[in-house]
Amino acid sequence: MKFSVVVAIVADDLQEKTIEVAKKAGATGVTVLDGKGRGLKEKKIFFGLTYEEKESILIFILPNSIAALVLKSIQAELNLIKSHGLAFS
Repeated sequence: MKFSVVVAIVADDLQEKTIEVAKKAGATGVTVLDGKGRGLKEKKIFFGLTYEEKESILIFILPNSIAALVLKSIQAELNLIKSHGLAFS
């Protein structure tokens, strides 16, 4: 059996929803890492403190037969094209 890796980088508050979507599409496990994005744009400052949104990095190792379905489900359900997230294989 051959496998593929699907990686989803989403806002921390979307972590559980992403896992649920992947689970419905056939994923059975995930590795979750905490992340912090650094962009080229200046960050928001609130009372002199810089606000940086936390991110979750979700790594799914899936059989090739369901990897594309899981990836497409995550992208479609979370509307990652219009929001601040990324999913790739």
